[in-house]
Amino acid sequence: MTLKQWKNVMIGLSCALILFSGIGLAGAAPQESDFQDVTADHWGYEAIQWAKEHGIVDGYPDGTFKPDRSIGQTEFLAMLIRAYQPKDFSEHSTDGNWKTPYFRYSIKMGWSGSYITPPASKLSQLPSSDIFMPRMYVAKLIANASGRNYDFNDSIQYLLDSGLSEGKTDRTVEGFQGHDLLTRAEAVTFIQHVRSKLDALYPAPDSIHEYDPATVHLSPFEVFPLQVVKPEEYVSFSSLTLENPSQGYSLIHLPTYTIKGTVQKAVGDHLTIGIEYWDSGVFTSVNSLNVPMTAGPFNAQVELPKPGIYRICLYSKQEKIEEDKRITTFYLEYRPNAADKPNEGG
Repeated sequence: MTLKQWKNVMIGLSCALILFSGIGLAGAAPQESDFQDVTADHWGYEAIQWAKEHGIVDGYPDGTFKPDRSIGQTEFLAMLIRAYQPKDFSEHSTDGNWKTPYFRYSIKMGWSGSYITPPASKLSQLPSSDIFMPRMYVAKLIANASGRNYDFNDSIQYLLDSGLSEGKTDRTVEGFQGHDLLTRAEAVTFIQHVRSKLDALYPAPDSIHEYDPATVHLSPFEVFPLQVVKPEEYVSFSSLTLENPSQGYSLIHLPTYTIKGTVQKAVGDHLTIGIEYWDSGVFTSVNSLNVPMTAGPFNAQVELPKPGIYRICLYSKQEKIEEDKRITTFYLEYRPNAADKPNEGG
């Protein structure tokens, strides 16, 4: 082959490659949405596709997502729970109402104050139509699911300070626009952002507390003070004061812990102590003790089988009522000192 012929072959190959590349670029199909009313240039496209791929949303039977439609409170709750898939949650419903498992889970986790309706006592009478979700209720739910319990404005401020929300018009309580309704596209975008920053869904404390910005980066177990329920005159369960622990969260370095206090009034002959271990988003029971109790000094020792965070719950008998009353909850984090750990290389 002559040099001229070789040059002609190379020119031909180059033209073919250019032509082939041009056809590939011109023929590249644009991204398609799983929903016919959400195009690839929609501002919420990425979050909506993410939610569909992760089984958080299904859309409507007609193939639409309805991104601009206001979202109902149960819809948002279901999306949030599906985004995390808690190990202790089941979608099974005994009454045929798909909403019931989500409300039951929210009540179990202490989030029920985040909802407009229904109250916990009316789970069998859930409304057939969902109630639209104002943004301030969304803020309170997310704060609850972060292991906090604040009023609406403090919930909004916590979300802004923790980076769980950027606000709607600016990073202020007013800019969050708490009274505005949340659309379905906004909801999945919100949940995608929360999922990227919050590692698990947490139970919320029983009582509302004032928000302290200094606690924003603490774990939810470290935030709230110790509270022991004090019975009223007409309520019949044990009354006691705890000296140890003296706060709601304690870091310890040994696998045993002694609870100390004074019993002012003893109902029944013992307190029940429940010991639960925090395991990837779920508290699982590891032990339960019945500790003898009379009026006067009180102490009990609990054993923690492995390092980690434990929820300790004290329950009292109630007169004329079979159900025990939880009178306090606190958290222990068992973290052995480096010197206490076994030598893995030895």
